[in-house]
Amino acid sequence: MSDENKDLKTGDCAERLGCCKRTVRNLIDKGDFPGAYKVGHTWRIPATTFEKYRTKQIQKYQTRIFGLDRIPPEWK
Repeated sequence: MSDENKDLKTGDCAERLGCCKRTVRNLIDKGDFPGAYKVGHTWRIPATTFEKYRTKQIQKYQTRIFGLDRIPPEWK
């Protein structure tokens, strides 16, 4: 299985987003990660869902800070 098709744990997402695991769980509860599911006591987030969320957040940041409406290729 390749890394891009792998489901992520809350800790992996938190590390990539620069936040704590509790924040990721709050985002799951809020519905920001559709398709998230539990395995035992651990939440799993599909990698594609995480990347969509991350891209959306980058676009919101760029629009707010720089007035950009798309992601520059060098930021991908």
